[in-house]
Amino acid sequence: MKLTGCKVFVAMLLALASFNASGDWQYTRWGMTVDEVIRESKGAAVRANKDGGENYRTLATASYTSSGRGGDRFTFKVEFRFPNDTKRLRRVELGAVDGKRCTEIGWSLNDVYGKPEKVEDYGLVHVTIWRSEKSGNMVSFSHLFKGQPTETCLIHYKPIRKVGASGL
Repeated sequence: MKLTGCKVFVAMLLALASFNASGDWQYTRWGMTVDEVIRESKGAAVRANKDGGENYRTLATASYTSSGRGGDRFTFKVEFRFPNDTKRLRRVELGAVDGKRCTEIGWSLNDVYGKPEKVEDYGLVHVTIWRSEKSGNMVSFSHLFKGQPTETCLIHYKPIRKVGASGL
């Protein structure tokens, strides 16, 4: 059986999803220190120190290339975000290098995660959210300034929060 384009991409991502069943991103695991992220990246991630919003700091960055529909490749700038209080990896943000490819990136995410849990449209900003029980991740795709010269998009990965017995 010959696998082509989209089928190859979906097969690769499903294999990665089953490998990361505990809810992580690529070579990282939620809760890692910045030194562990850099070590596990085998040279892909480098130390950084910038504001990551919402009481987070971006303490490491990397470049990442992923396959998409039809064998297309998408390139991202990756930011590894750590809460200011624990300094343990809690979020990963991928920013598309080529904003004109954001629609294709969104299609590829739909192929992988299926029907989204939530879709929000704010005019020039579109947000799609998936809750992947299989991978243990919340995945959000923000498509900003769609159709404009400054079009860009971001993919956010974070662990699914487990509701505790004593409350939220």
